[in-house]
Amino acid sequence: MAPDFFQKIALLVSKPSELFRQVKGPENGGFWKTFLFLMTIVMVSGILSGFSGFLYGGGYSSFSPIAFIASNLAVLLYSSVVLIVLSKLFLGKNGWKETFKAVAYSSAIPIFIQALPIGQISTFLLPINLLAFGYSVVLLAKGLIILNELSLGKAIGAIIVFVLFTLGIFAFLLFGVLIPSIRGIF
Repeated sequence: MAPDFFQKIALLVSKPSELFRQVKGPENGGFWKTFLFLMTIVMVSGILSGFSGFLYGGGYSSFSPIAFIASNLAVLLYSSVVLIVLSKLFLGKNGWKETFKAVAYSSAIPIFIQALPIGQISTFLLPINLLAFGYSVVLLAKGLIILNELSLGKAIGAIIVFVLFTLGIFAFLLFGVLIPSIRGIF
């Protein structure tokens, strides 16, 4: 039986491998249960983000929760699509729903920490966001290993290719699009 929302959060922190084993397969938390879990995390985090923006001011507007939610959903969609393709290329045995579960559950903690006031301050002062990102990479590897039945090497390979592909897109956008367009303005 798949755990409920708060049990999933506790397992993500304490026993992530057990969580991934419990949600494996369509009968133990299919796509919609995973999506509902993810949307709950993103919505609560978006509200917290808006609240902390109100408390701390600084460049946050009243649209901050909407921007937070939209940007996190866009990143999760991108990550899911790319990792679904990479999982297939690295011979993952299960389908796109299992890859989505790995991405969704591994992203929950960093999304939540981003929204906390300490998370926003830590972008400049503390390493909390980097620790959350590192932990999400470990969770993603565990999720790919358990849910897609990839070996450790193939899971790490898929993550490395994902990171390099993403950095390549950022480099192209920065050096191929943004900087030349800024030069054209000035």
